[in-house]
Amino acid sequence: MMKYAKKDINFNIVKNLSIEYNRQNFIKDKKYVLNNDAIAEVIVSSVLQDEEKYTYKPSNLFDKDTNTAWVEGKKGIGIGESVEILLEPETELLEIGIKNGYIANKDIYLKNGIIKKIKVELYGMDDSNNEYQIITKEKLLNRNVEDFGQVDYVDIYQGNGESYSNISKIKLTIIEAEKGSTYEDICISDIILYGYNNPQNAYVKGFISTVKQNEDTILNQDKKGDKKNEKEQITIQNDKTKIHATVNASNKEKNDEIDSHNTKLTKIIIIIVLGIAVIGAVLVFLKKKLKS
Repeated sequence: MMKYAKKDINFNIVKNLSIEYNRQNFIKDKKYVLNNDAIAEVIVSSVLQDEEKYTYKPSNLFDKDTNTAWVEGKKGIGIGESVEILLEPETELLEIGIKNGYIANKDIYLKNGIIKKIKVELYGMDDSNNEYQIITKEKLLNRNVEDFGQVDYVDIYQGNGESYSNISKIKLTIIEAEKGSTYEDICISDIILYGYNNPQNAYVKGFISTVKQNEDTILNQDKKGDKKNEKEQITIQNDKTKIHATVNASNKEKNDEIDSHNTKLTKIIIIIVLGIAVIGAVLVFLKKKLKS
C-alpha cells in the first residue's frame, strides 16, 4: 500500500483514492456528550421491582454509574420493552452510546440478560405539534463477554455527516435478547447521547423518569427536589406573609402616630382660635369702657 502526504499526492499515479474517517476520536471527545439538561423525560415500558440494596429505576440510565442499571420488569425475557427519551427543544443528535447489560462486574454481567438487537427510532414535532418519524434503524449489539462494559455506538447522523436537529424523542426497543445464566431480565447500564446542547436549555435541572405501564409511579430522585422546592416555596410564602404582616403592623403604628399627632395639632389650633376670640372680646369691652 502506497502512502502519500496530502501535498505529495499525484493523481496520475493514484487512480483510486479513498478516504476513511474514524469517528471514534470524535465521539470520545467529552465536549460532544450531551448532559442531562438536554433530557426532558425518560419513559420506560416497565421496571423490575427494587430490592433491598439495588434500585432499577430509569434514571439509572443517565447517572454515569456502571454499578447501577435500568432493568425491565416484563415477565420472561424482555422482547418489546422500550425506553423513550424526550429531548428539550433544538437539541442536535449525532450518535447514541449504549452500555449493554449490567456491567457492575463480570459476574453480574453474566448472570443478567443482555440485548442482542435494538431498534432505534427518532421523532420530531411539526409546527402543529404533531409527532412524525424521522428515521428508524436496527443495530446488533456486542455480545463478546471479554468486551463487556464497552460502549456500542449507534450512528444516527445524516448521510452528509450532519446531525439531525429538532429531535423531540428517541425510542429504543429491544427486538432480540439473550437471558443471563441466572436471570432473564434485560439490563442497560448507561445510555450516552452525543451531539450539541441548546444553550437555552442550560437552566433545566434534571429530568422526570416514568414507568409507562404505571404513569403514577415517578422514580426520578429529582422529585425529592420538588418536595424540597415545595417546602422552600411554603417557607418563602410564610416569610412573605410574616413580612406583609410586619409591614401592616408597622403601617398601623405609623398611622396611629399620625392620627395622634393630628389630634394634638387640632387641639392646639382650637385653643389658639379660642384664645384669639377671648382677646378680641376683651379688647372690644375695654374700648367701650374707655368711650364711656
